[in-house]
Amino acid sequence: MTPATAPGVAVAPIPQNNFNLLRLCFAMLVVFSHCFEVVDRNRVREPFDRLFHTLSLGDLAVDGFFLLSGFLILHSWQRDPRFSAFMMRRILRIHPGFIVATLVGGLLVAPLFAASAAGYWSALEPGKFVGCMLLLCEPMVPPSFAGLPYPDLNGAMWTIQYEFLCYTLVAVVGVIGLAGSRALWLVLLVAAIIASFFPDTFMALKGGDKVRWLICDEPPSFIRFMTFFSAGALFYLNRARITLHGKWALPLAVLCFVALFRFDTGKIVLPIAGAYVLFWLAFKPLPANALSRFCAKRDLSYGVYLYGWPGQQSLLFLLRPISPYLLYLPAAAVALVCGALSWVLIEQRFLRLKPGGASRH
Repeated sequence: MTPATAPGVAVAPIPQNNFNLLRLCFAMLVVFSHCFEVVDRNRVREPFDRLFHTLSLGDLAVDGFFLLSGFLILHSWQRDPRFSAFMMRRILRIHPGFIVATLVGGLLVAPLFAASAAGYWSALEPGKFVGCMLLLCEPMVPPSFAGLPYPDLNGAMWTIQYEFLCYTLVAVVGVIGLAGSRALWLVLLVAAIIASFFPDTFMALKGGDKVRWLICDEPPSFIRFMTFFSAGALFYLNRARITLHGKWALPLAVLCFVALFRFDTGKIVLPIAGAYVLFWLAFKPLPANALSRFCAKRDLSYGVYLYGWPGQQSLLFLLRPISPYLLYLPAAAVALVCGALSWVLIEQRFLRLKPGGASRH
């Protein structure tokens, strides 16, 4: 692995890795996990939730996203530590796909499956709809998918706002010259872990719309995501000092498995031991095959994540009643097709506009 460098110094490219493949797997796991929620608004049958009674596969997948993001986004800043260029890269990577998915959902899918199309259009508030779209919030639209347990247009989009907040944090600490500080990211990691044990205290920050736009809708969720993002950033800065080996990854994976049986142990173990296991997988050489070659040049995970929920809801509306396992098969197919279209028609095109080249990160 490449040695750590100080901000402003030329940064060696990240070695060959499986990041795109892992992110695609995470997105598909989120779709799988949501199948158990959308069917009856009760995820108790979801395999990991049933086993551990703490986190679902979808929860773990989202945590994995933030671990990888911490690594990649800090690399992006150190490669080109200019605030305007960095934020433009982040906006071009996140906003176009999000905006199009919101428009497709809010203007096409939602009215199609609403109890009354006329009622939907009369109740839609354009200002709030556009505001949520630009601020990367879950779409604020009238109830859709009439008769289903969840009337939400897209119950997966809410995490994107937190992702972008983490990006902004990197830019802020970068401007003051601390993005490359191992001590800072260690402090943020420890502070976030400690804060995660006091969710009620931080829920007091939740207020009306003004507070929501300035902070976030659920501070405890942001703290959880910051834990994993900070761990990923810290792993990036220490990548030259960490030896990745299967003899350590396996027992640490077992430790993570055991820790999942309790929320409190999971909060401590997963961001640390889980990070080691994840990055061992990320940099482990894989046999050359069609899937690895496909993912090396394409990142479908974002589109799969954005369109998974509305695709599931639409299928459930048409096919109910249906088993969550049977729902997953067509839902996965729809998500993959939509993810591919989002990549080819939207994301890839805007990536070419990014300052410094068309990096996917």
